[in-house]
Amino acid sequence: MVTETLRLIREIDEDIQVIVVSGYASEDLARDLLKHGACDFFQKPVDLLRLQETVERLRTLREI
Repeated sequence: MVTETLRLIREIDEDIQVIVVSGYASEDLARDLLKHGACDFFQKPVDLLRLQETVERLRTLREI
């Protein structure tokens, strides 16, 4: 379901940057999401410092 949602989002805007947060995760799911265009993947509970760093990195890349 998460990969389908990501696919639909990317269909609407292929340039959108998507960070996925899930409480139900596996390495296979994370790998699949990244393969299908997610910028990063976080498993709950989220490390807020890492999330902030990821958002800043993506914002910087978008400005380039």
